[in-house]
Amino acid sequence: MSRSYFCWAILPVLLFSCSESQNITPKQTQPSESLQAQSAQIYQVVDSEGSPIIGAEVLIRGASRSPVQRWTDDNGQFEVPQSRDLKTDVTVLGHLYTPRTFYGIDPRHRVLTVQTLLSDQLHEVTGDLVDYPEMVDKDNTLHIGVAFPAPTKLDLLNLDVSKFISPVSVEADLNLGSLRVPTNVNIPRQKEKYGIFTIKIKKDAYQIYSSRRGTQRFVGFQVQAPFKQMVRAAQRKEDPLDIVNLLKAASFGWTDIDVQEAQTTQNISLGQDQADQPYTLSVPNFDDGLMFVSLSALQSEQYLIPMDFRIGKSAEAIQLHHNNSDNQWNISVLRPNDIADSGITEQTSQASQQASIAMTPITEQVTPLFLPLIKPPTPTESGDLAITLPELPNGLQQAGMSLTLVQVDTLPDNPKIEITTPLWQGRFNEWSDQFSLPNEIPTMDDEKTYRWELLIFASPIDTGPVSTFNDNLDLVTHFTRNAYELK
Repeated sequence: MSRSYFCWAILPVLLFSCSESQNITPKQTQPSESLQAQSAQIYQVVDSEGSPIIGAEVLIRGASRSPVQRWTDDNGQFEVPQSRDLKTDVTVLGHLYTPRTFYGIDPRHRVLTVQTLLSDQLHEVTGDLVDYPEMVDKDNTLHIGVAFPAPTKLDLLNLDVSKFISPVSVEADLNLGSLRVPTNVNIPRQKEKYGIFTIKIKKDAYQIYSSRRGTQRFVGFQVQAPFKQMVRAAQRKEDPLDIVNLLKAASFGWTDIDVQEAQTTQNISLGQDQADQPYTLSVPNFDDGLMFVSLSALQSEQYLIPMDFRIGKSAEAIQLHHNNSDNQWNISVLRPNDIADSGITEQTSQASQQASIAMTPITEQVTPLFLPLIKPPTPTESGDLAITLPELPNGLQQAGMSLTLVQVDTLPDNPKIEITTPLWQGRFNEWSDQFSLPNEIPTMDDEKTYRWELLIFASPIDTGPVSTFNDNLDLVTHFTRNAYELK
């Protein structure tokens, strides 16, 4: 069996990396009571955990004046001076935080979230996936586990495939031939019969590589596959996307791990939950050259835990499963089909940056509605960016957008591992194709690779005011994205 086909068969989680999905609200610190009387002028800067950031530099810009400098106080708060400008922009520059500009601040949304800088080192998280169901040898069922960081809404939108499919591969124990699999895959010892051959296979501990430190949630996800049918499909070189649909989501679990050292060891139980309640999804019509994937996800705090997945063809009905708990979402992705022609591990850094994502509460019948796919943001001669906005479908309203400049690096000994470092982020509570980039954007090195990443947001028309000034993207349900790479 070829490596790429085996990878396709066991790694469906790639397909939700397409990866800023609803009502996700971690704790946030609100302005203190003593300052709320001046709420139109008082804002607060917090990190992604909702903790106030003290001593951050704040640059306040209006249309008719030079920047006004402020510093956040012990509560992470700062005051915006009175102004007649119709629009005021704020740039936050905090030590160990990515610079972020908030375009058109609004007194209704006074908490501004910035991201902690990612580490420039990769930390290894390793352990075993445990609590597989009892396995029977030669029953034509292959049991496979995959471990990965639990995605947030922002993670899903960043299209970082390496968060879900490790670009590093290792040899699995196989009695016939050899097989390399991604490091975050775990295959418990099992025997299967194929023709006259008895095949023994095993791959022990998972390894995940993370550029984040601190407490993170990690997911273990188990799938089962009809062994003989998968081997025959791979031998016939069938469409890998069809092979993915042979897989059955069996069970899942998660645990919180404090990542501090170069290597952290922690087992993850697969026996915590399973999705056994069916629902039907109607796939919309879409053009050739695109692919559609849908998954059910359980919301756990700010995290989205995948439960089931399916790839759909244009205008067909597919069935997925959920587990009947509260806060469950169907996440559907429409994106270019540039994956089927090569193995998954070759797609970790080369996959298209274009995608449209729709989140819908799970009911008996789900019909996703997509924002159109968009063009990438394009640099202009003036040094700004040209943005082509999509048409807004009926039933949706604008909910702002995000623009990020990232530096793209790869490991010298493994160019498939892409490390992206955000250098500046812009957040807008409205769609805009005209704006000025702030002077605080770092100078780019001609020898390095950079990427402008554009995300455009929408929400149902009955959701009321929506803020994109926090990383939870509360009430935002629809996203379309693309990126422009500079080399």
